[in-house]
Order: sequence, then structure tokens, then C-alpha cells
Amino acid sequence: MKNWLIIINLLFFAPNLTFGQIAVRVFNFRPTGELGFVMKPTTSVEIAFQDRFSKRSTKRFRTGFSLQYISMKPRLDVFPVSGVGSDANGFRVLPGKQSFQKYAMIQMTGGMDYAFIHKEKLNVFAGFDIVGGMAAIEYELYYPGFLNEGYQGGGVLAGFRFRLGIEYALSDHFGLFINANRNAFLIAEHGKFGANDYGFGIRYSFD
Repeated sequence: MKNWLIIINLLFFAPNLTFGQIAVRVFNFRPTGELGFVMKPTTSVEIAFQDRFSKRSTKRFRTGFSLQYISMKPRLDVFPVSGVGSDANGFRVLPGKQSFQKYAMIQMTGGMDYAFIHKEKLNVFAGFDIVGGMAAIEYELYYPGFLNEGYQGGGVLAGFRFRLGIEYALSDHFGLFINANRNAFLIAEHGKFGANDYGFGIRYSFD
């Protein structure tokens, strides 16, 4: 349905990537808003194929592509919910409960960074990514005497993220970095959500 977003990522960014550069980042993913009310923060790993910043003072941009899997756990075993039902006596509010068995996302990102402080070894940068992927969701919803159903599915995921970070080159091959992202994404048929993430990682150049 919205798989074209993923295809655009690949076609637009892949030709510019240097696959001799790989970065691994450990990050804390903290959902916000409605998703943050239901799901706990979690820790995950992101693997990226990413250019390093050029040593030339005039070249401040780099491109990158990454993959990540995020699996979240609910804050409660069972959440109280309410709905509206109708019968011969008219409308009434129905108390119920909902429990989540799975809430996971596979995300693919493609984007670029700009180093607004650009030194030989130190770069302070801002970045932007387009995000595409899939969400897998499982839950049970129960209204006594009215509804008892389970859901297994999910939807296509699309969105974007903004980033701030610092990277320091230890050598021509190794670099260390820390960054923070603001994520905004849509899961088809489930709604719009947001999250922040904070992480650190290491970059290695094969060339």
C-alpha cells in the first residue's frame, strides 16, 4: 500500500552510499504520547551503512542507510478501556479491558547529516531521515457480555526523524558517536505516533 516509500528510500539514497562504512548504535527508544502511555521505553540496536565525514572543510554532508528492530512491552498486563454499546434499552457505556501480546516494528531509514561544526576529527551534526517499514501488533480486547476478540496484524509504517549528534574520529578506520533522534511515524490503520531515542555507537571504515 505504501511500500513505494521504501522503494524511494532505496532508489534515492543507495547509489550515494559507501558500503565500506558500517556503524552500530545501541539506543534507548522512548515512545511518546498515546504510544508512550501504553508502552515502556526499550533498548535496541541499529545497524547503518554510512559515509564518514570528509576531511575536506568544504564537504560537510554525508548520506546513510540503516535497519533497526524495535520490540516494546506494555506498561501494564491489562489496561482498563471503555466503549459504547446499544441494546433495547438504548446506549450505555461498557467497561472492558485490553492486553497486548506483541508490539514490534522493523524500520528502514535513509537520509543525510550536515556537520555544522566540521573539524578533522570532531564533527557536530544535524540530520534527517525518511523512515519506512512494518509493524506487527497483537492484542486481546474484552467487554464482558458484549465483545471478546483477538487481533493479530499490524500495518505499513512510514514517517521521518530528525537528529542531532557528535562524532569523534579515533583513527582513519574507527569513530565514536552519540546522537538523539525525534521520530514521527504513521502505522496504517492504527494512527500517528511519536518517539525519542538516545544512543551511542561506533563506526568502522573498511577502506
